[in-house]
Amino acid sequence: MTIATLLVTSTILIYFGVDGVTGMVTAMSVGTIVCIAVCMSGDIAQDLKTGYLLGATPKKQQLLEFIGLFFPALAMGAMIYLLNDTFGFVQIEGSTRAPLLAPQANVMATIVQGLMHSELPWAPIIVGGMIALAVELLGISSLPFAIGLYLPLSLSTPLMTGGLVSMLIKKVSKKDEYKKKNEQGVLFASGIVAGDALIGVAVAFMIGLWGTYGEFYDKHDGAMNTLTGSFGPWLSLIMFFGLAALLGHLAYRGFKKK
Repeated sequence: MTIATLLVTSTILIYFGVDGVTGMVTAMSVGTIVCIAVCMSGDIAQDLKTGYLLGATPKKQQLLEFIGLFFPALAMGAMIYLLNDTFGFVQIEGSTRAPLLAPQANVMATIVQGLMHSELPWAPIIVGGMIALAVELLGISSLPFAIGLYLPLSLSTPLMTGGLVSMLIKKVSKKDEYKKKNEQGVLFASGIVAGDALIGVAVAFMIGLWGTYGEFYDKHDGAMNTLTGSFGPWLSLIMFFGLAALLGHLAYRGFKKK
């Protein structure tokens, strides 16, 4: 929905002669509002549904929804500035340090810049549309397929691994037991995602105490080289498969006791 909004908004702005930096900022502002509205609508709908099932007062719940959005918005804005100052989101020329990944933002920027500069890469867009059509004809939802397709390998690999764990649990469980175990697995995986985000923010805050990421890296260059040397990738691989095994164990443990 956000990409469609950017395409339509950019086209309208170009038609009325609003292009360049002004047009890109305007299009991104509209796209950002739509993106946040789409994301929050699903979350709020679930909150209101849960409140209805529990007998909550809708008026009070809606008021708390606004309060619950206002303060996290302030915190997230400050956090974005902190992450940008610490790690950065753009590759610095001549630097070997990789910036933070922002695939969604890169897609949005590519679309807006391409339309405003008349350099939109139509070939990948057409190919993507044809792939989505082929996937739909195969009876598979194109939306989750597309999400896994455009994400970098470092992010799509955990998604695929989690799917394989879920498929394995489904094969070894009874039909009426899988739903409960799958919910347990989803809950545990959601906790992992939230924990990873919190640790990342905590690390960024601690590095920020020493200044920029580059200054911290230079001060601890020897330790960083040791961690990222030949042993580092193997340690990461072991921890990754260990986490996948833990996910499967926690999902399987419930019906194993019965």
